Amino acid sequence: MFLKWEEKNKRAVINSHRSHRDELLAQTNWAQTEDCPLDLNMKEKCKANRRFLRDFLQTHSPEIDENGEAVDDYKLPEILEEFAFETKV
Repeated sequence: MFLKWEEKNKRAVINSHRSHRDELLAQTNWAQTEDCPLDLNMKEKCKANRRFLRDFLQTHSPEIDENGEAVDDYKLPEILEEFAFETKV
């Protein structure tokens, strides 16, 4: 029975991570346009960060404690500015 409860909570944590990841991806959509004001170096950093975000759910499996809380601190930035590129000018 614990396994079903643990798996349910793990899916909830993953869905929360997915939602956060999707928000960050949406904030960087502008950087993928042809008229993006970023220089080539910054565009490449943005591209790499977006790849990291897209791959995150396949490369990260949260550990859940007995209270159904995520034990580990996942490595997505809280806000877009924590990425290694400047925000839209």
